[in-house]
Amino acid sequence: PAAVDGALAPDAAGVVPTPVPPPDCGDELGEARALWRSRDRDGALEKLRRAIACAPGTLDPLLQWGKWMLETPGLSRDRTLASEAADALGAATEANPDHGQLWFHYTDLLFKAGRRDEALAARTHCQSIRPANEYVASCRFLPE
Repeated sequence: PAAVDGALAPDAAGVVPTPVPPPDCGDELGEARALWRSRDRDGALEKLRRAIACAPGTLDPLLQWGKWMLETPGLSRDRTLASEAADALGAATEANPDHGQLWFHYTDLLFKAGRRDEALAARTHCQSIRPANEYVASCRFLPE
């Protein structure tokens, strides 16, 4: 677990764990972004899934998925894809309870997936994050 300042907190025995670098995944996220720019949405999403599976604790691919779903009308109407993305982000929210951008995208994806009760609870949490940032402030405006 991380301490408040971002450093790893010592365990019960007072030992500070050494951060483990993510496995060598290549540049799955970079390749996903290149495919996205070339309008290969399916290929980009598949690369993004690989990036998430390769380094599950890494937030960049998760945040990218949330951003693509937010900014792409065709994707934002796909409830199945929104639910898959929400599930992927949901695992990270537990480990990052104060990450406004993550919670914003997670809340948005839950609404898009039609998971209203979960989305309302996530929005309440998102709005309670301090210090607030533009993502936290925007949680209240997410469409239901």
